[in-house]
Amino acid sequence: MINRIILTLILTATSVICSAQLSSNWINYVAFKYVHSRRIPYNTVTVELFKEKNWTIVKVNATPMFNDKEWDKTIINESFKISTNKFEKLSTEVLDLYKIDLSKTDLNIKDGYSWNIQFGRNSDGTNYIFECPDVDQKKRGLNDFVRICNMLIDIGGLRGLDAFKTNGWYQYNRRFYVNIHQQIERNWWVENNVYMLK
Repeated sequence: MINRIILTLILTATSVICSAQLSSNWINYVAFKYVHSRRIPYNTVTVELFKEKNWTIVKVNATPMFNDKEWDKTIINESFKISTNKFEKLSTEVLDLYKIDLSKTDLNIKDGYSWNIQFGRNSDGTNYIFECPDVDQKKRGLNDFVRICNMLIDIGGLRGLDAFKTNGWYQYNRRFYVNIHQQIERNWWVENNVYMLK
């Protein structure tokens, strides 16, 4: 009898925790992180949102690849407030990420950039990171992920950066990385077949 009561309490507690984790009300932290393997300015960019009682604090940081005075002008370290309503809308949107089929998201690109979304309670929670998520995003089932990343980019006021221009750098690199990957495969095939013929 006691064992049954303990088991019921454990299952109830687990159910409460799971329900809390799937509720947007539980979320008080959302963050976006961008890292590029080769880019020097804006090599690493983060947008962090901290929900407070009456407002949400946004912290935006960008650092270059090298700690050099030449790139000091590209460093960003800013913070500002936005309405809690905006945060609550975003915290509802991030729950869509649970629908991602992780078995479809792999991309065979060694050099590129990664986008990362983290959300949860007090910087501790769920973390999604994908390489070049806007490459074949529909096929990989990453439309919601890219959409939410773009929401965070806009909240952080970063759309003007080369790395995040809607028709700019990352779309150019989408084509570049796919094309260069295909070219590497073609070169490998030619070199290996020529070698085999010798």
